[in-house]
Amino acid sequence: MIAQRTFKKAYADSLADNVKNGLNLHYYGEDSFPYDSEEVVIIPTVRHPEGLLEKMIPTPHGDFESAVALYEAYKDLSPLQASDRSFWTYLTHVDLFNYVQNRFPKVKEKDFNNVNYVINHWFHGSDWIKTHALASLWWYVFLTIDNNGTDKYKYTKIFFSSHGFRTNFIQYALARHKEAIFGYFDFLMENPDVTTQWFKAKNRFITKHFNKLGGTRLLSTLNRDFFKEELTRIKPQILTVTSTVKDEDDEDDI
Repeated sequence: MIAQRTFKKAYADSLADNVKNGLNLHYYGEDSFPYDSEEVVIIPTVRHPEGLLEKMIPTPHGDFESAVALYEAYKDLSPLQASDRSFWTYLTHVDLFNYVQNRFPKVKEKDFNNVNYVINHWFHGSDWIKTHALASLWWYVFLTIDNNGTDKYKYTKIFFSSHGFRTNFIQYALARHKEAIFGYFDFLMENPDVTTQWFKAKNRFITKHFNKLGGTRLLSTLNRDFFKEELTRIKPQILTVTSTVKDEDDEDDI
């Protein structure tokens, strides 16, 4: 087994600090990123996957396939390991640099100098699980995979079908409970009219409802049927929710 490599934490942090200070931005438009091999260490318990880069599709519509390929390559990561920012920084700068660059190609534009663009996709912005080019894909699969279902990626496919799901529901604490996610998507599949207009505002209403309900019930102990049935019960209220013109733009498909 070839062990997976990663950056030393201090080195990964220094790369991020350089970008934050506006340094080395031009490297992200090059064919490869020049890194210090002396700052690389192995992760003995993690296998380096062969051929992963070739399975990654660097387009918005290829995100589902890329996410599944990435997750399958690193499916044995524990949540703690998957929270290691140095690991993801290594992948975006070395093993999967070309994928990230082609998926977020603005870095190849002449006179590129967008610090936040690089921080968000190559490193860790304010909401890194949502914006990081690779960590986001792995975590999205981890949160939506149903290992007990006949199609374990059933909910993952639904999740990646709409950018609105990624930018709204997944950011809330409730999304860390798999059964809540499964019940939520079961409801949406049977009630597509919920997502046709003002989905962002409706999602906000649903989240507030469950947050309030969580004050009297331990939601983490409940199964998907409860969440689906509860959403079905309050559907008339959900459908009355409207919002501003700005909120109406949910970026449904990218």
